[in-house]
Amino acid sequence: MNEAINRYSTAKAYFQSAIMIVRNPERNTDSRRVLTLLPLSMLCGFSLELYFKAWLLACGYASHKVRGYGHAIGLLYRDATIERFPAIAGLDQLLIALQTGHEDYTFRYINDGDRVNAVDWEAAFAILNSVDDAVDTRVGASTSRNLAPGH
Repeated sequence: MNEAINRYSTAKAYFQSAIMIVRNPERNTDSRRVLTLLPLSMLCGFSLELYFKAWLLACGYASHKVRGYGHAIGLLYRDATIERFPAIAGLDQLLIALQTGHEDYTFRYINDGDRVNAVDWEAAFAILNSVDDAVDTRVGASTSRNLAPGH
């Protein structure tokens, strides 16, 4: 596998893990919903980060340049958009909801007084599914296995 497909595959795994957490019947109490807010935010933030990195790698960006972005999902999104990442309804709002906590490590190291944005996870998953399809098509992950994107 090439590096773009590796980044895509990890992004998809994080995305799918977030879906499993939200749709698990064990999560159907208020205390468990609160307990899973940080892990869900972290998984979805990393998913976006790696989807954008996969896109840039598939556009010919050097590996060291892509790694140089760190966790800056705002800059990654900006540059992926310059490289013709498709417009996806709701992606800007999802990025706004996740960007600060992802980039400043709040989702990993929350402190007293830190704030985490509320996210409609099912809406986020619809957006991430569209991101997944776009990146899969660009990097050729599914076609490399003789599958259609979105499998």
